[in-house]
Amino acid sequence: MIGPSARGRRAELASACVAGHSGSRRSAMCDERDDVSMREIDVEALGHGRYQVRVREGSSSTDHVVTVPQGFVSKIGLGRTDEATVVEQTFAFLLEREPPAAILADFHLGVVSRYFPEFETELKRRLAM
Repeated sequence: MIGPSARGRRAELASACVAGHSGSRRSAMCDERDDVSMREIDVEALGHGRYQVRVREGSSSTDHVVTVPQGFVSKIGLGRTDEATVVEQTFAFLLEREPPAAILADFHLGVVSRYFPEFETELKRRLAM
């Protein structure tokens, strides 16, 4: 991988399922369809607004490359929010709606709203400061 790792501490899970923590580069979440199934989201910076994302679920995993278009974070009103946090929360959002294998292998964040019109509003809510 190119560039510094954007991984952070693993999110702690209490008795309730959590859809990730702001500021974490590695989060865990419960699959709403199966409370026993755990998913981990690892985000690593590749440079130039590109991120490698690995979603682990049990013994399987999927890999994705995500591009954050220049100005995207500011355009949707997230100010100084770290891009890696935006990518992580985007995956938490997507995984609530579809299985990991259904998520595109390579995409930019600008296309998510085409599939899920509520995306930008929900992302702002998740990352409200």
